[in-house]
Amino acid sequence: MTEIFVRGTRDRVRFSSNKGLLTIEDLWAVPFKKPAHSNVTDIDDIAKKLSRQLKETEVESFVDDSISTKENTLLKLKFDIVKYVIKVRKAEREAAEKQKSNESQIRKYDAIIARKEDEKLDDTDIEDIKKMRDALKN
Repeated sequence: MTEIFVRGTRDRVRFSSNKGLLTIEDLWAVPFKKPAHSNVTDIDDIAKKLSRQLKETEVESFVDDSISTKENTLLKLKFDIVKYVIKVRKAEREAAEKQKSNESQIRKYDAIIARKEDEKLDDTDIEDIKKMRDALKN
């Protein structure tokens, strides 16, 4: 996968947006989806536009599979970069959501443990509780 980034940076690949040209580095910060009633470019818009352009520049041949124009090759590179960035960002977002869910579940389990420990303490003999309290005072 690093190959596409090496080629992309060496060739100084840029991506069109309504705010101007974006670098490869900029793709990591472009929103997944634009806010409602906004003209901000999102990464899905960029991917869809590249996909359409790629289809328009494909040279159809049933004999020679290697027909490719320079423009088509550049578009494929751009599209591969955008797809990779989307894939990584989605995986990161899913991992963060899973982590958040896990932390919530851990807090729930901690509360149950604390409640059960309190219940266990309630069943402890009063003299033993006084001894535990007095040990903390010293």
